Amino acid sequence: MESPTFDLGDVIAERQMRFVVQAGWSREVTIRIGRPVRDSRSKRAWVCPFQIEGLDADAVKGIFGSDSMQALLLSIHTSPGELSGYMRHTPGAFKHLGETDASFIDPCRTVLQYGEDMFPRPED
Repeated sequence: MESPTFDLGDVIAERQMRFVVQAGWSREVTIRIGRPVRDSRSKRAWVCPFQIEGLDADAVKGIFGSDSMQALLLSIHTSPGELSGYMRHTPGAFKHLGETDASFIDPCRTVLQYGEDMFPRPED
């Protein structure tokens, strides 16, 4: 089955970084988040497109949510997962403004530390 394609549309956020590999080479990487839009295949779902350019594939992917806020948050939180998956196969670090970039993960850590007990997971 072929993966659906997405249009990045209006870019609402962008981060440029450099991936520095322990073997000595580096490359530019750009993350772009598009504006969430209603999914044309559904009456209720929203999709937030995102792209990580400069790694193996530059394809625009889409993350679905029940509204634009959920789609946007899921798209933002998917980016560090994609980056860490890449780093598992190619040891190195993502640098932003010359420093190791943890800014994608820090807000998640803060929420888990101070708010997780107030927003428990629904019971199965």
